[in-house]
Amino acid sequence: MADSASLYEQDFHAWIGRQVGHLQERRLDQLDLDNLVEELEALGRAEKRSVFGNMRTILQHLLQIAARPDGPAEDWRTAISVHRVYLEGDFRTSPSLRPYAVKILPECYERARHRAAQDAGLPLSAFPPTCPYSLDQVLDPGFASRPKGGPDGAET
Repeated sequence: MADSASLYEQDFHAWIGRQVGHLQERRLDQLDLDNLVEELEALGRAEKRSVFGNMRTILQHLLQIAARPDGPAEDWRTAISVHRVYLEGDFRTSPSLRPYAVKILPECYERARHRAAQDAGLPLSAFPPTCPYSLDQVLDPGFASRPKGGPDGAET
């Protein structure tokens, strides 16, 4: 066990290979459980960070399109498409992350709102105080426009 722990510090990739080997051969008593638990927890946190970051980016660009129709909308739409693909992959490999996305939508929106205001040089009050987009709109490849109740009162 001490050997595995020191290998963890010296050569992470080799440590993973050793842990996989122990698992495949059912040598559970040989596992470096402390570091294995730590790495599995980190993996879960990384998946959540991916969902958060991708949703925030999508929301930011949706807001920028709504607030600055004269801006580089095509660039923003491209970024939205890319981040939707990333989210689609996250949800395909880990469907349990979708309820997490619903839960964090308000926080993602608040961060996106601040970034959009900063990038656009607009006051924060130029953007709705609560998220005007549903998770379905955030994920919908055909949706990349202003929220309901935008300047013309309609979705585009």
